[in-house]
Amino acid sequence: MNVSRDRITLVEDTYGYVGRASNEENAEMFKIEIQKYIEIIDKLINLDFKKLSNREFYELLKQIYNIRLDENDYLKMISKKNGKKYSDIYNIPTTMTFKSIVTEGHGRDFSWYEDLFQTYFDVAISDDLKNRRFQNGRYNLKPFTKQEIKQMLEDKDIVIFMENDRVIYKSDLEEFNAEEYEKFPSLNIECKWYTRNYFKFIEDNFDLFAELLRRKFTKKKILKDMKEYLKELEWDIDNIFNNVNSRDKYYSGISKICENWYNTSGIKEKHEDIIKTLSKE
Repeated sequence: MNVSRDRITLVEDTYGYVGRASNEENAEMFKIEIQKYIEIIDKLINLDFKKLSNREFYELLKQIYNIRLDENDYLKMISKKNGKKYSDIYNIPTTMTFKSIVTEGHGRDFSWYEDLFQTYFDVAISDDLKNRRFQNGRYNLKPFTKQEIKQMLEDKDIVIFMENDRVIYKSDLEEFNAEEYEKFPSLNIECKWYTRNYFKFIEDNFDLFAELLRRKFTKKKILKDMKEYLKELEWDIDNIFNNVNSRDKYYSGISKICENWYNTSGIKEKHEDIIKTLSKE
């Protein structure tokens, strides 16, 4: 699972419109943003995650983490869903071919011609199938017929992630009997990138996704992350308050409003409570 934390941008947000908006309007951004940071840190270090539903847990994490499935996550989820062990993704050739128009250039140099393509599939393969049919690895595979693909899908020996194609030369057709193209059920997901079906896959398999989240985001990990996150926040706060004595009247004016509000609004006390809590961990 690929995970990154959102970046603290308190300084940028506070001074984002220096000279274009009033000092009060710029300081208002400081108030809004620091409360947002303090609130999410407070929730993450104090909430009992076991009492949160899977959906609530995910929505909470999304407020600070960018989370993306990797190839292994997909394999774990479909293994659990299908009751079979999938440990690898192969790009397999098929006997299906089709003709399509290819264009090149533009204007007077524009040209088009018809080319012949062979269909390939990115598939998760079960360990059973891998042991039976892929002893020599993923390269130089014999093209799979439509009937073989249908049977493998029925037996849950493969799950098709993505369909793709390559130009094929007529001389290569001598190696197999070409078949007419047929559409097969596919998740339509490129495992290395976000695709339009990425979030659909998560929603369709949300409980399985939540299991991965719960294992990844332990209380210990989150507390460690929040310590680092708090350090980043304090660095930004210090930078803003240090500008109280700036020779630039805009920066000093904004910073004085921010500091006065911070000391009197109650947010300082919340901040100090978080420091105490994290110092015990």
